[in-house]
Amino acid sequence: VSLDASTTEVRAKCGEPASAAPIGFKQIVDDYGFRQEVQVEEWTYRPKHGMYHFLRFEGNRLRRIDSERGR
Repeated sequence: VSLDASTTEVRAKCGEPASAAPIGFKQIVDDYGFRQEVQVEEWTYRPKHGMYHFLRFEGNRLRRIDSERGR
């Protein structure tokens, strides 16, 4: 999965996350200069080959992917 993918695309490629939590809102400015507030969510996928994957969405678009080795 790659950055800027929609939540629908991520679900289709990766399946359902182990958890999905809203963590707040962020104000963004679009290409036309309009400001809007979008929801920020973090999805967690359980270890696959020993790695947890954390996906951050802003306004239903994937903006960051972090990984961490399971303990």
